[in-house]
Amino acid sequence: VGLERLPAVAFAGLRFAGAGLILLAISVGRRRVWPSREQWPLIIGTAVLAVAVPYGLQFWGQQHIASGLAAVLTATIPVMVIFMAHWSLPDEPLTRRKLLGAALGLGGVVSIFSDQLRSEGTMALLGSIALVIAAVSSSRSQRST
Repeated sequence: VGLERLPAVAFAGLRFAGAGLILLAISVGRRRVWPSREQWPLIIGTAVLAVAVPYGLQFWGQQHIASGLAAVLTATIPVMVIFMAHWSLPDEPLTRRKLLGAALGLGGVVSIFSDQLRSEGTMALLGSIALVIAAVSSSRSQRST
């Protein structure tokens, strides 16, 4: 609904600006409101990888594909997190149980939206690619947090 009224990036920005204001209001009563100078690079990097890139691409891509296909492509994030964690975190080996859980979750989303998986045209392909890149970006940011 929001994408029908605002450009994708503006809608995503508005959504997260509102969330940021709420978090700022919550943090005002706390002892320390602002992060230290050393924490800012991590905060900015995480904001770019975990928020700006994936949500900007998701909001843009969803304009060009069916919502069911967008849901399925977004539901690949846990699968990607499992692989990213396996490759980069020694204490997170790839196991059958993890793969089965991720496959069941993704399969459930596919079954729910199976009637909405068609999209045609160049923009639909680009929108789908944008959502896959968003999922990869999101899964990469999960391993660093």
